[in-house]
Amino acid sequence: MPVFIVFDTRTLRAVANVGDLPFPEPWQAGPGQAIVEAPVGFPEVGGPLDELAFVQAFGGQWQAVWDPALALQAARGYAVEDIRAKASQLLEPWDERLARRREELVLSPGDAAVIESLYAALGARRRIRDASNAAQVAAGGAVSVAGAWDLAGSWHLNMPPALPPDPIITRGAFLARLALSPAELLDPVWQAMTNALGVYRYVDLRLAGAQLAPLVAVGKLTQARADAALDQSAIGWAERDYSVGVA
Repeated sequence: MPVFIVFDTRTLRAVANVGDLPFPEPWQAGPGQAIVEAPVGFPEVGGPLDELAFVQAFGGQWQAVWDPALALQAARGYAVEDIRAKASQLLEPWDERLARRREELVLSPGDAAVIESLYAALGARRRIRDASNAAQVAAGGAVSVAGAWDLAGSWHLNMPPALPPDPIITRGAFLARLALSPAELLDPVWQAMTNALGVYRYVDLRLAGAQLAPLVAVGKLTQARADAALDQSAIGWAERDYSVGVA
């Protein structure tokens, strides 16, 4: 008596052995399913479904192949594709929100509330991308068909919290933090520093200390004033360069 296998046509994973299904007959494929004859020798009841691969044979016909290595390879590949598709779906509303925030900033440059909302969208997108990338790597190295599909089905439910934005502010905001006096603006040493900043649109506070250290060393700037300018804990949204990371 032939043995028949039910495959999910989206994941191409074997989901049931017809012999394991409840009576009565005949069995019919449901939405998103296909029923094909099992390979010769596959058990009528209780067979190892995750050892079956659903492949397209010569002539375009789909068939079940009993090959554990091929089934695992296929599951890894299809699970990675599934993760990518889910990530694109999750990113779509954030992409739309990001586009709206950019339009708003054209009309209201420097609006702190809009910049905050824009960075929230950026953070959400980065969170999804990072989680998706990690899940794809894990699924690509899964040691079982079930493991690959478990990752594909759950990665978006266990994403880590969004990381805070990098401590990057506009060049103008950085100079405002320094609050240069009229005399300092005319000082050649200060002018050399501000001219060096002039080629940048923004300042990374993690790196800017190297530019202020020489000024502290020659007594042009106190360490307390430098520390205040480099403070990463009190970055206002209006200080942010909202073009960073926005393609």
